[in-house]
Formats: sequence, structure tokens, C-alpha cells
Amino acid sequence: MLRKHFHHALAFAAAAGPVLSPSLGQVASSPNIASEATRPSAAGRVVRLFTFEERDSNPNPVPRFWTRNQDQADRPRPGFPRFNPIELDELQDEPAATRGCVRLSTRGGSTSLLLDGGVIPVFKDADYLVGGRVRTEGLEHARAALAVRFLDEKLQPIEASEHISEPVLSEHRWTSLSVPIRGDFPSAAFVQFELLLLQPDQLLDRSQGARVSARTEVSPKTDSKLAAPRTLDSSIELRRQDLSGSAYFDDVSIVQLPRLELTTQSITNIIAAPEVPSIQLLVRDLTGEALAGKLLLLDAAGRTVDTRALSIGEGRSRTNWNPALPGYGWYRAVLDMSNSMSRVGATYLDFAWLPPRPEAAPGYAFSASSTPRFWLLSRDVPAASYSSLANVCRDMRADGLSIPVWTHDLTNALVPARSGALRPLVDAFRSERLDLAFSLPIVPGSATDPKAIVAPDPWSLMISQPAVARPLLDEFLDAYGQTVQRWQVGWFSSRAIPAPAAFQSGLDTIESMLSKLVPGPIVVVPTSLEDLAAASSVPGFEPAVFMPHDALPASCALAVDAWKDRAIPAARGSRRLLAALGSAPDRQFDASDAAASLAKRAVRVWASATASREKAASRDTVSIALADPWAVRGDRVSQLMPRPELAAWRAIIDRLANRAFVCEFPMPGSGEAYLFADRSGAPHSGLLVLWNDASLPDQVKLQNYLGSGPIESVDVFGNRSTLNDPSHAPIAISSSPVFIEGVDAELLHFVARFSIDPPLLSMTSPETQHNIQVTNTWPVPISGTLQLLEPGGVGPSVRRDRTWRINPRTFAFALAPDETASLPMSVSFGTAEEVGTKPFVFNVELAAGHSYEPFRVAARMELGLRDISFSVTATPRGNDVVLEATISNQSRTPLTLAMTAFPPEMPRQLVDVGEVMPGNQVIHRFTLRNVYPGHKGQRIPVAIADSEAGIRINRSVVIP
Repeated sequence: MLRKHFHHALAFAAAAGPVLSPSLGQVASSPNIASEATRPSAAGRVVRLFTFEERDSNPNPVPRFWTRNQDQADRPRPGFPRFNPIELDELQDEPAATRGCVRLSTRGGSTSLLLDGGVIPVFKDADYLVGGRVRTEGLEHARAALAVRFLDEKLQPIEASEHISEPVLSEHRWTSLSVPIRGDFPSAAFVQFELLLLQPDQLLDRSQGARVSARTEVSPKTDSKLAAPRTLDSSIELRRQDLSGSAYFDDVSIVQLPRLELTTQSITNIIAAPEVPSIQLLVRDLTGEALAGKLLLLDAAGRTVDTRALSIGEGRSRTNWNPALPGYGWYRAVLDMSNSMSRVGATYLDFAWLPPRPEAAPGYAFSASSTPRFWLLSRDVPAASYSSLANVCRDMRADGLSIPVWTHDLTNALVPARSGALRPLVDAFRSERLDLAFSLPIVPGSATDPKAIVAPDPWSLMISQPAVARPLLDEFLDAYGQTVQRWQVGWFSSRAIPAPAAFQSGLDTIESMLSKLVPGPIVVVPTSLEDLAAASSVPGFEPAVFMPHDALPASCALAVDAWKDRAIPAARGSRRLLAALGSAPDRQFDASDAAASLAKRAVRVWASATASREKAASRDTVSIALADPWAVRGDRVSQLMPRPELAAWRAIIDRLANRAFVCEFPMPGSGEAYLFADRSGAPHSGLLVLWNDASLPDQVKLQNYLGSGPIESVDVFGNRSTLNDPSHAPIAISSSPVFIEGVDAELLHFVARFSIDPPLLSMTSPETQHNIQVTNTWPVPISGTLQLLEPGGVGPSVRRDRTWRINPRTFAFALAPDETASLPMSVSFGTAEEVGTKPFVFNVELAAGHSYEPFRVAARMELGLRDISFSVTATPRGNDVVLEATISNQSRTPLTLAMTAFPPEMPRQLVDVGEVMPGNQVIHRFTLRNVYPGHKGQRIPVAIADSEAGIRINRSVVIP
């Protein structure tokens, strides 16, 4: 059990799955772990284990090799009063052999128990994991934590090596803690642990002084909010503390970890075809054990697409792996390493494989516009990646990149070095003719007063404390002001947009500060969907509106439309908007769902941005950006881990660049479709984007003629497949967007605008009059004929349905560009016709500059009554079936209804529903006896009628 709790912590440090751990006896007797006679303890896998089972053998209140680390006369330690007790204890609710533990208590203030220096020697360059388990009793505000640091040969702490676990509150139940500590310190000779019970004030101090590990295991019964309290805020608040309570620690251990590194041939882990991803594996282990490993390659849907087994000997091993990839997209390589008894380590690597970079399409000049249209916005970019970022933008076909120049660790002394490190990056972007923006996403820690009531944001710092902001900014302005024109002040959700007058004044102040070294600076201020309206009231201002990963695509489109309606143009009549599309937090979305969400938001935003508007008084430029396109991971060498959205961003740019929105395309059910045309006017270069969020894929299908050219289907990662004619082979549409390339945009625009007016077939009229609306969507005159096939024509049964009488059934038209014709027809139908949607299918012969092959187009009409609705359900109960009819009367007159059911092989059943008053709804049930299961799957017609009003409505229901 002791090992179990510790190795659970190892699992969290390894970042993948549970660990199968040996018992204490197995560790001691394992032939793969050398005895102390042949190898020092520091060379073993389990370096040291403290079980605290020593009350019977240790007369002292604290464990051997441990010291109370409280306030002393010769070593003042405020906040850690000397009266707080620490003692060995036994928990009676634990098994007898494992009751021992150490208890840290508080009577006010914090408590610390420190491992003596020199107890645990370590190898240089070796990696370790320190773990234990903890439970608390009687605490409300204080938390338990575990801190780890290296000591040098003189037993002096190496401050930069200190890590502290996530603080934990786990009342009356055990929770595992683990802290990895990397061997990156050449002077490290020993390792030291500290067990802590911290009040909020000391927790804040320790968290600011040490790197916080996020590798705490939260018990399934533990409240995650308590396990990760909000104690890291830098603002002053009234912080309470506990005056009683305890934290119990047990099974505090240290194991040596193998050093595992996964990399690709690209430091950014973004590879574009024709280059093929290659994974390099480095394993370094100092324990002398033979290790076995397994490499898994997972796609965006979480499916395993390739595997490789590994056998690693002692010492260091390098392996190259060229996995078999099924297509372009986002992938995760996962490595698991085990010895003969248990899993000892794991790591993973995310990478993106992109399609080949295409040549610029006709009419599309890379970064040709004064304001780029596609951006990448990052607030975390390691300096080691600077040399590759220009290539990343080129591979992504992104026009621009925004990177931070203010970071938390920036100080006035570090500004020259940070500025110098940016020079190769700026020069590379300049030579590639790519746009670069600098952002000030946060206020550096050196400019933040820890005692301030409210921590400043970059906007307020530059306005109210320019003397503090200038030393952190002027070096960058002086070095790059002539090159970098766009400066983003703040990050998304960092502050709300103030009142227009105050905002305009602040904007003027910041522009004045920048313009001394930046000719014509463009100040970009982040805002939210809710604050965009307020930001639009400032003339000439470019807001960057954040559209989070879970924002509805329709809401994103409405925000752009609202901005176009309200934004005040600059002096030259231009307006600019940056729509920043957020990435999903790690593990919150399935990777394929995250990519799909981005594609939907991007399509809706691009449709609103490029939709033509009559009598536009300004020149609008809407750019879209992918925010936080990668995560930065790596304890030694930081490397970019592309998010799934970044792999999809390239396919989105390929599809949308140089295309403008035409119209929404009609789809059955809950399907959505958006039609785009190429700005160059090239034939067969249209794009149709489809998805379906509310129905099963088989319920929403595309069944239309799309044009005479070759048609391709492209997924969100850019994988292409050739389509057969969807008019004969319908395409099922799922929740993941599909891009249909090569469609005839004018033809589909013609189909989208084809309609019948009015669309309602009233059941109270023996004959209704309608007009077929046909519009010329080509820039040349068109002519053609329409022949009505259904209803009432030759249907699937190859028999004419003579209950439908439609006159005429053939129509001719000739139209000038943008002209619309109304072709009249009369419609009547039989009394037995059921209510519902009725497709009117026409065969079209068309000439528009050239003759098209005959194709079909459908317009849907609704058969029923405008103010009366009627639905039926069938529910089996034993041998019977209960029919439930719901009738709603929204008309202005009462109805006196009778309902008739026509069960199979049985006499019809007549039921008097009675009077249904205006605005009322009634539910009527009746039972069909002894029809189940013999008539399962058969359809039962049901009708309601008001003979005096001349109303009859037919429905049918299938016996399930």
C-alpha cells in the first residue's frame, strides 16, 4: 500500500495513465535492483522511502533525519511560530502495519518539517520524483504541501531548484502529492524535502518563491476547488487563517526517473509535406536496469494509428522512428517505459503534419494587403524557437504573427538582452515579407507591487505609471519601432473597456507614447464579445475581439455584423477588426472536436467579414487570428507543442483565402452550409462548407448537383478525397465541417435562391396559387426550362400520383444578370395527403454562357395549416399500443374536432376530441388493442377534422 500511493504520484508526473507498482517486498527482493553492497542507494530506482513507522523505536517526537523548521532565536522565520507541534503519530483507522505517520499541527501560523541536509545524495544530471500522501483534519484556510530542493556539497540550498507541490485540502482522506525535480544543476549533491502546513500568507510567499508543480493527484472524493485554492493572487485581501487543525504525511519517497525526451526534426514540431515527420527518442537511465518501452501514435480522435516496441539497455539510448501516418493532421506520440516490475516513466510529444505549401493562387498575393488577414497570436514563445517562427508562418500561410515582449520574468536589466534576442526574428520576418506584431500581454513581475490592492494591467500601467513602463518598453521601441507597427496592449479578458471618453483619452496617451519611436503606430486593444459594442464607438480604433473556444459560431458572426453596423470609421473612411479565435484548454475538448470548433467559428466569421453590403460607407478589413496556437513544454529545452487548432488553421486558410461569402445554402434538417466564391473569378473554384450539429449524419445529406468540374472533399486538416456526383451519391454530413472544393459557385447560388412563394400549402383551400422564383446569378444572360417531376409526377414507384394536380408542370425562362422571374403555378392535392414537408423537385435545363448538363433542384413546401399543429406518437404497452395526439390551436376561432385512426387489419377507430379553444393545446390518448408485436414497424394513419370549418389534417405514426 505504501508504494501504491507513491506510484500514483509517479503516474501524474509521467502524465499518462496509472502505474502498476510493486510491494515493499518486491522492491527489496527484485533481482533488477542491486543491493547496497554492490550499488549505492542513490543508484537505485527507489532511492529512499520514509514510512514513519518508528514510534516504538524513536524516543523523539519528530522522525529520524528530520528537523522542526520553525522560528528560532538564531534563525528568525516569521509566520512559523515555534509553538506549533510536530510529532510522530499513528492513525487507528489504518491497518496496524502502516499506521505510522507524521502530524504537523497549527495553533495559528504555519508549520514546517525539514529533512536534514546530506541524508539523500543524488547523481548529477539525474532526474527524480519526490512524492508522498497527505490527509488533513480541521483545516479550512490552510493547506498542506510538499517542497523539494537540491543542496550543493556544502549543504547550501540551490534556490533555483526549489519546487512546491500544488496545495491540498483533503479532509479525512488521503491524497497523493508529487514533485518532479530535474537534474539541471551541476552543483547539486543532495536533495532535501520539506513537509508543510501553510497558512494563506505563507502559501502566497512560498508559491511566489518556488515553481509550483501541477502534479498533485486529487482523490476522486476530493473537491478539486479545495485541492487548488486561489491563493496565488498578487493583490492584497483579508486572508484568514486556521487556529487549529493538522496535516498528516506518510510514505514520503524519492525515486530516480529515466530521462525521456521525444522530439521531431523541427524544433516547432510543425512539419509540412513533402517532408515526413520523424520522431527521435532519447532515453538516459542511471539505475542499471533494463527497460522496455512502447511508443504509441494517436490521431486527433484518440485512435492508435501506429505502435513500436522498444528494448532499452543500461545507460543512454537513441532511437529514430518514422511512424506510418494515415494523413495530415494533429498527432500525439506517447512513450511508456517499464522495468521488470512496474512502469517507471512516460512522456509525450504533440506534432502537426501539414499539406504541402501551395503556390499562391491567382489573385492572391501573400501578405499583399496593408492589414494581414490571417494571424497567429501567442503569449508564450521560447527564445529557442525564434529562428523557426518565420518558417512556421510560411508553412501555415499565415500573414502575420504576434509575440510577447513583456513576460513575467522581464526586468529593466534584462530588457537589452531580450531586445537583442529578437533581432534575428524581426530580420527573418522582414526578409520573408511577413508582418510581425509585438504584444504586452502582462505586466512584468518587476513592475508589480505585491502590496498593491489591485494588480495593474499593461493598459493602466502605461497610462498611470509611464515612469515604470518606459524602461521596460523604450528599448524595444527604439530597436524595432521602424519595423513593427502593430502593438497589442494587454491580453484578452485582462480588463473591461472603459467608458468611451476615458478610453479615447487612454488610447491617445498610449499612441503618443508609441509614436515618438513608431511612425503611425497601430494600437490593438483586446476586448470581449460583450464589450465589442463599447469599443466600436471609438473612431479609428482597431479592437481585437476574443471569441473563445466554446462560443457559438452564430454569436461570433453576429459580433462581426454588429461591428460593421456600429463601428465609426477613421478619418480616411477605413475600419479594422481583429477576430481572435481561442483554442480549447488542454484536455477540455477532444482534439478533433477542438479543430472542428475552430473551423466553424472561422467560417462564420469569414462569411460575415466578406459578405457584400450595399452602399458601404467605409472600407472594412476584418482579420482573423488563432490565439494560443501552441503550448510550450519541456523542462530543459522548451519546445512548441502545436494544438489541434493549429493543424486545422492551415486547412482553413487554404480554403478561405481569396474567397468571399456568397450565401447560405439550403440544407435539410439541422444542416448548415455556406457558399464562397473565388475572388479571381476562376471557373469551378467555389467552396461549399457543411456541418451538422444537431442530427445524426445519416439524417442530413447533401444531394445536389455541384458542377461539371472535378469535386473534392477536404477535411479540417486538409486531407483530400475525390467525390462522386452527390446528386446520385448523397454525402452524409456530421458535426465535423467538410469543405467541398471545385463547386460551381454561380450554379449553387442559383440553386440557393430558387424558391416557391408562398411556401405553405394550406389544407383548407382546394387549390392554392404559387410563384416559382428564379434568379440569374451569373454575370451573363441565361435561359432554360423547368420540368416538375415531384410531387404528382413519376415518383419512386414509377407510377404517376394523380392525387396531385399541378398546372403547368413545364416552365421556360430567359433572364438578364441579377434579374428574377416569377413563374406562376396552381397546386391542389388529395384529401388523404399527410401534413409535413413536401419536396418539389424540378429537372433544369440551363444555358449560362454554355449549356449545363440537365440537373435537379428542389424547393420544399410545407403542407398544413398556419395556426393549427398536430403530432402523434405511438408507445407499446404489453400487447397494446397507446396513441398520444397533441393538438394546438393558435387561430382566433374555436375548433370542434374528431380524431380517426386507421389501424392495420382493423376497423377504423373514431374518437371525439371535443372543443379546442383559441390559444389552447390538448393531448388526447387512446389505445389500440392487441396490435403488438404483430404489427410492429407498420404505419398507422391518424386524422383530425372539423367538418363545419372544413378542416382535415392527416398524420401517420410507425409502431416502434
